Parts: sequence; structure tokens; C-alpha cells
Amino acid sequence: MFFGTLADYVGRRLIYTSCLLILSLTSLGLALCPTTDYWLLLFLRCLQSTGSASTIALGAGVIGDITERHERGWFFGVYQSGPLLAPAIGPVIGGALSATLGWRSIFYFLSISSGIAFLLIIMYGPSPSYLPNYPSLLLFIRFLPETLRAIVGNGSIQTSFPHRPLIHMIGRLPPNPPPTSLSPSPSPSPPLPKPPLHIKLKLKNPFLILKNPSISLILLFNATINAVYYSLTTTLSTSFTPAYPTLFVNETQVGLGFLSVGGGMFVGSLVAGWVLDWEYGRVGRGWEREREREREREREGRRVNSNSNDLDYPIEKARLRLIPFFMIFFIGANLGYGWCIERRVYIAVPLVLQFIVGCTAIIVMNASATFVVDLVPDQGSSVSACNNLFRSTLGAIFVSVINLIASPDVLGVGWTFGLLGCVCVVMTPVVWVVIWIGERGRERERGRDLT
Repeated sequence: MFFGTLADYVGRRLIYTSCLLILSLTSLGLALCPTTDYWLLLFLRCLQSTGSASTIALGAGVIGDITERHERGWFFGVYQSGPLLAPAIGPVIGGALSATLGWRSIFYFLSISSGIAFLLIIMYGPSPSYLPNYPSLLLFIRFLPETLRAIVGNGSIQTSFPHRPLIHMIGRLPPNPPPTSLSPSPSPSPPLPKPPLHIKLKLKNPFLILKNPSISLILLFNATINAVYYSLTTTLSTSFTPAYPTLFVNETQVGLGFLSVGGGMFVGSLVAGWVLDWEYGRVGRGWEREREREREREREGRRVNSNSNDLDYPIEKARLRLIPFFMIFFIGANLGYGWCIERRVYIAVPLVLQFIVGCTAIIVMNASATFVVDLVPDQGSSVSACNNLFRSTLGAIFVSVINLIASPDVLGVGWTFGLLGCVCVVMTPVVWVVIWIGERGRERERGRDLT
């Protein structure tokens, strides 16, 4: 919540690099932590999560900066594949490292990989025409630039420290790029606008976003779907190993069991982006026809709202109305998965159902995440941090009890996932409530305009 909100005011790159540095250093500390100091292990794990979890909110803020509504679904689909695909790939890598090099190698791996990401961001380079004297390798170092509109506008404002990347700082940057083969004109380009001398740091309370009932309700629904998804991945090793003892005999093989749900997440992220943008365009065409009919009635002398604009666009319907359709498959796959494990059917069946769970889960969660950013695009990181708060809290509650209630002495795997399916059934009508709230809000606005 803190880093996400701060990134909406001081810039994305500065907070990104800070979070990745925290992640890298704490992972190194965990790798070196003595096993006798459990308190230190717990403390470093908590500090580690402050760096890793914050980057998810920052990424959503960047997507909000560089996209418009009609294309945001595809970008969010690709972006969300990382945070949601990683928990499926991570156990494969972690299982292989732990089985061969020991558990400490997992934290060395995290420290090195996050350190590389940290260096890639601070070494972001300008376009090749700005660096004619640098080695050719440096010309391809072009990673995350600053995207916060308050700092760079539409991208034309030249950044300054601390938003300027390291390569800008160590090299002499000409005021205007020299002509290239793509722009042979010898006339110099106009100088870039200078950045503002300072940024007014007046942070908004991110919790005030939750006063919007549409946002708070859809975040609660999204958190439920996320918690059910994590309940499946959390119980995968503890349910697969006793059900299929001849197939899952070591940590590496258990890790491979996560690939199915991970593949579903990857495919679902691509499908979600396409579906969201397609649905946005389809709803938009209907909305335009309605506006044209209103203009026709106005020309005929009827009293209508002639001040309708983009704020009148039914964004709830465009983003959310397909969610109940995908929830049918999500709930059905969870129910079938639980009973397949309970009855120990052929391993291919639960793996296919895992794929469906992963695919539909990310479609539903992407639609929800894109919707809340659409409502407050100027606070993309803040609202995504609220999303993470809901998801993490409810996910932690579910994960803390799922292995207990899924044990054969309590409910068992079949009835446990049946219970989770019932929870999803109860929560699905929240989507229709949010759509109804949005429509009523626009009707009230039309009434004010007419009076």
C-alpha cells in the first residue's frame, strides 16, 4: 500500500529499483540465515515480501500510464501472466534447486535474478541515435523508462535525476539526436521540454478508493477467486503425493505437477487480453448507436441528455458481463478436480482440470483488475495495491486452513473443493451488483444534467 501509493507521485522507476534492491538483499540474507535463528528467518521473509509484492502494483500503474481503455485489456493480459504464472513455474525451479543444491540455493537464485532485474532497470538506455560512441551492446539496453504522466507527460518531457537512467548520467548526451537513416533531414530537432523542477508530494490516502462500492465489491470478488486458486496450488503437493505415490516421489517431480495450471494461466492471460478488448469494442459500438439515437431524438425536439460523454460509457458492462460465463467453467473445474483427486482417477484428468482452473481464473482476475484501473487510471498503482491487499489477506486465510480441512480426517479433498465451489457460486452475483450500481450511477448523472 505504501510503495504503490508513493509510485503514483514520485515515479515508477524510483520505486521499482528500491523494491528490487530490497528483494535482492533480503533474499541474500535468507540464504545466509542460520537455522538456529528462526526469528531472523521470519523477519527477513516479511521484509522480502515488501519488495516483491510491491512490484505487482507498480506494473499495473505502468500499464495505466501507457495505455487507453480500448487497448488496456490486452496489455493487462500479458502483464498479469507474470505474477500469476510465476507461482506455477516457481515450484519447478525451486524443487530442482532444493533437490540438488539444498534449500539455500533457492534464495541465492532469487537474489541473483532480482539483482539482474534491478541493474537492467537502472541501466535503461536512450535510443541508438543518442549513443553513437557507445559499444553496440549498450544500444540494446532499453528497459523500463519513467512513465508517470506527472513527470514525463506524454513521454516528451526530458527526465532528470533520479528519474534519468544511469547511462544518461555517465555519458555526454547531445541536446538533439544526430540525423539517422530514418530521418535524413539535416535540420536539428526541437529541444525536448524540461522536466518540472519539483514534484508536489501530496499523497492521497489509498484506502479512500475503497469508498467507491464498485471497487470494494469487485476487489472482494477478485480476492475470493484468487484465494480459491491458491488453495488449489497450495494443496497440490499434499494431495498429489498420497493419491499418486508412484508418480510423485521427489521434490522435482512434485514441482512438475504445477506446469499444468501454469500453462492454463499463460494461455488464459493471452485469451483474457483479446476477450477484454473485443468486448470493450462491442459494447462501445452499441453505446455509440445509443448516443446517435439520443441525438436523433434531440433533433426532433425531445428533451434528452445532450451532454453525454466518455464518462457515460458503461465500463462495468464492457469489463464484467462475461465473468459469470467463465465462472461456470471455473467452478465446474474446481469441483471435478477435487473429486478426481479423492477417487484417484487417471492423472491426466486432474491435470486437464488444473489447466481449466488456471485459464479461467486469470481471465476473471484480469477483467476485475483492468476494471478497477479503468475507474481510477490516475491512481493505477494505488488501486492495484488495494487489490493486492484484498487478495493477500483472503488468500492467507484460505491457505492457512486449506490443508487442515482437506485432510481425510476432516472433509477430504473432494468435499473441500466442493465447499470452495459453493463459495464461488455465492460470490458470483456480486458482478451483477457492480454492473447495476454503475448503471444506476449514470442514470442519476443524466437526471442531474436534465434538471
